[in-house]
Amino acid sequence: MIRSLYQNALTMYIRPIESELSYKLGAPVKLDVTSAIDVDHQNELNNIVSLSKANLLSPRQAFGLMLANDIMPGLTVEDSDINLLNKKNTTKGGENANDNQNNQP
Repeated sequence: MIRSLYQNALTMYIRPIESELSYKLGAPVKLDVTSAIDVDHQNELNNIVSLSKANLLSPRQAFGLMLANDIMPGLTVEDSDINLLNKKNTTKGGENANDNQNNQP
């Protein structure tokens, strides 16, 4: 709620600046204030985690978004780590990875 109020207050001042810069430069200008509103990237990180848990993002895509948005900038992940995460995400609800081996003739 406080972030929303802060964003609305900033927007009131940012729109005229965008308009003036667009007019003077002759090209559309869009200012991004997310770094001022979400300083610790908590909102972005929560969105990425939610999308990953819903299987809408692969681990590689989630990692790419975190790198692109400077969330956890020192984080490095090996391909073997990504492969391990992908294997964990392939089982369906109620199944174990061993179930397929036990049911084979």
